[in-house]
Amino acid sequence: MIVGVDILPLVLYFAHRLPWADQLKHDLAPWLIFLAAVLPAAVASCNGLRFQGETRRLAERSKRLARVLGGRAAAAAALAGRLAQARAQPATDPGAWSLDTLRLAERVAEDCLHEVADWSVLYTKELPET
Repeated sequence: MIVGVDILPLVLYFAHRLPWADQLKHDLAPWLIFLAAVLPAAVASCNGLRFQGETRRLAERSKRLARVLGGRAAAAAALAGRLAQARAQPATDPGAWSLDTLRLAERVAEDCLHEVADWSVLYTKELPET
């Protein structure tokens, strides 16, 4: 469409339908060249970023990891309650919550490790042997 708008003044000029086309071509030429060349290139590059980028896959994987880590929310909330109780009574706190904290941290680390392993499988590239 932009190319058609660009060619229309040229066709009208050669058909002698635009007597004032000499001034028009000098004023509009830079803009018409911009619209015909730069704008489609910009749109093509944005589409390339959209379709060649991993944005959709990254969003899906992020949602999946959020669901997995959300499953640990109940354990984290229970642990936070125990920690708040231990802070309220520091004299009687034996520190028994520390093992539960380590277990929860280990489970979260395992979940993240599985996600990293999935990503490494997705992005493994076969390199030709030379």
